[in-house]
Amino acid sequence: MIRAETELTIRRDAAHVFAYFADLRNEPQWNRGHVREVVMTTPEPIGLGTAFEGHHPGFGKATWRVAEFVPPTQITIEGEVGSGTYRYVGRLRALPGATVFRGRVEWEPGGPWRMFGPLLTLLLKVQARRSFHNLRTELERAG
Repeated sequence: MIRAETELTIRRDAAHVFAYFADLRNEPQWNRGHVREVVMTTPEPIGLGTAFEGHHPGFGKATWRVAEFVPPTQITIEGEVGSGTYRYVGRLRALPGATVFRGRVEWEPGGPWRMFGPLLTLLLKVQARRSFHNLRTELERAG
């Protein structure tokens, strides 16, 4: 299992950050180049069990479902990307006028990707940091 974790402060309230992160249809905006064409495959509203599908260039089809949903403080999204499993964990803590967001990505690559474990660990850490900083930029820009 490859893990990467990032903590940052976002100048938006926790309810807004939570709702934006929980709606994976927003992910192509902040996880640029890594996730595309995300659609929700279950009915509104977003909550426990909500499912999404998308495309992850280089790995193929991606599917996710909301496995933990405790607004506005905890969310876990689990899924499959290509032949591997994937998990996003978000922990949010409200501050006056801001939110501390701790995001963790866990990835178990499948198939031939497994042999690149050490390299993939480094790449995932760099990519996760960049993606979560993009998340902050998108949320603060929209504010």
